[in-house]
Amino acid sequence: MKGAADKRRAALRGTHWSKEHPWCGAGSGVTEKGWFAAPRTLPLLLCMMREKTISRGKGDPSTVYVELLSRQRGQGVVEMEAPDIHAFACGYRGARGVRTWHERMAILEKAGFIRTKSGNGRTYDLVFIVHPAVAVRRLKDQDLISEQLLNTYLRQQSSGERSYEEVVGEGKRRPVATIVPIKPSRAARR
Repeated sequence: MKGAADKRRAALRGTHWSKEHPWCGAGSGVTEKGWFAAPRTLPLLLCMMREKTISRGKGDPSTVYVELLSRQRGQGVVEMEAPDIHAFACGYRGARGVRTWHERMAILEKAGFIRTKSGNGRTYDLVFIVHPAVAVRRLKDQDLISEQLLNTYLRQQSSGERSYEEVVGEGKRRPVATIVPIKPSRAARR
């Protein structure tokens, strides 16, 4: 049975990212507190993020990605806290810490590993973690990762992680929640 927070994040996903494919963690069918599931390909994903074609020499966003992964709770959605809290958790301290964190978030979004929504006076209020197989396919299609790194990722992925085709196919079979507006009654329209 899903709790209120699970239902809220599922509704947020349906509202903002209904056509995207979330990364909810391997084994997300098992609820365990204090842990997050990660794919065996995580080290390779972090290597991809450090590639110059992706980071454009603006720094390594991998610690930011791991911090986001550790905060998602099975729906692929992270409800963000204050930027200084996230910056600190990533090891960015001092006056420049939040700015560095913002720069790394922008790298992850531009590369397609995350999608974001602003709100509550913040640039990053909600973060959607894109399934790694979908993010890697997009990078491959843009020719942003080396063939050697891609082939290594695909070999490791075949040890049980779902492929791009499986992830995308699943999204077509299982619709996500949608919010349907309620029409006002005739009395309310007068």
